[in-house]
Amino acid sequence: MTTLDEKNTYYINYGTGAGNFEFTGTLEEAIEEANKGLCYTQVPVSISIKDGCDDIAYLPWYGIEASEDDVATASFGKFGFYGEWRINE
Repeated sequence: MTTLDEKNTYYINYGTGAGNFEFTGTLEEAIEEANKGLCYTQVPVSISIKDGCDDIAYLPWYGIEASEDDVATASFGKFGFYGEWRINE
């Protein structure tokens, strides 16, 4: 099990085939770096340990406008938003 403060090399996948990258540091830092590259792609974002096949963090995409009750990591108005990061344990 990976913890937020454990250092690894992570693979950030934006799901589009473009902009993906590797990041070495903690999972918390990898999430912060992934957030910097969020764009209106209409697909979720995932983070895995480099050379691993299982996602350890997942950022869902919702193709609707965020309501005041939603946690929005990034919002694109009425076109959609990224929800809250989910950590797989």
